[in-house]
Amino acid sequence: MQDSWSAGLTRALEHINKARCLGSGKAYEKCVELLNALDAILKDYSERKNPTSTESLEQSKKLAASMQEQHSKLTPQTDANEINDATEVLEELIEEIFQRPENRLAAYGTLRPGQSNFKIVSEISGQWLPGIIRGSVREVAGYPAYTWNQEGEKVTVDVLISDQLVKEYPRVDEFEGPNYKRTLVPVLMDDCYHVCNVYETSVLS
Repeated sequence: MQDSWSAGLTRALEHINKARCLGSGKAYEKCVELLNALDAILKDYSERKNPTSTESLEQSKKLAASMQEQHSKLTPQTDANEINDATEVLEELIEEIFQRPENRLAAYGTLRPGQSNFKIVSEISGQWLPGIIRGSVREVAGYPAYTWNQEGEKVTVDVLISDQLVKEYPRVDEFEGPNYKRTLVPVLMDDCYHVCNVYETSVLS
């Protein structure tokens, strides 16, 4: 997606990941976090001299303006269905901007090819490519556990690219269990950043 990664895009992913972790009773808060993420993305694009796609940027701005208009009407007392509809539009927009991260899973531990739990993902058809993420890896309950920090150390990963992942995530989420949360992080692949899913530890150090 990007040949460089910025603090603005880091903030955007932080908002998105926070939204993902909010429970079903936090629909309004989730919508606000996604709007904050979109705002950070648009600010980042506007600061770049050579945005990746002018057409994409203009479309995003139009959609953002529409969503901001809806946001002005949203309050914690707004009908839940209206908030959920707005959230779905935001999620789809963010997926488009980051070029479908739902189709990419970065594995740093036992899910990697040749490792002990590769069988969990081995039957998912797709392509595996090498990549690098930033952060730290420690051991939790005998397994490697990653924490994202864009200023952290380099961590090598194998990235599975597959349109089958969307339907497989619930199964893999269940396997990973409560010690892990599926978040979005920037992955450096072939000198270009792509946003991918990764199983980050949910256990505080």
